[in-house]
Amino acid sequence: MTWGNINNLNNIKKINLPYKVKEILKKLGIKIENKELKIEPSIPKEWEGFSIQYKYKSSIYNIKYNNKADNQNNEKKVYVNGEEVQDGKIRLYDDGKVYNVEVKG
Repeated sequence: MTWGNINNLNNIKKINLPYKVKEILKKLGIKIENKELKIEPSIPKEWEGFSIQYKYKSSIYNIKYNNKADNQNNEKKVYVNGEEVQDGKIRLYDDGKVYNVEVKG
């Protein structure tokens, strides 16, 4: 499989998304809890990656999974606007900004 794209997923806590959509996000390793976006990458090795645009109130989170990034230790890393996030938890802000999230692994 090559790159996939899922756009405009609205605030999961605010609207009641169908069970299947929540399960798909969960299987991809994306959880929204306590105003945090928790990313625990879990996509098949065969996938090159995919991207999702997640809107939280007035802010946008562009999430790009890159499963084929150079990674000698097979560690999965999460970056927000180029800075590494140690625990994979990204604070969700309602500030109208765009956040670029990259997941390598």
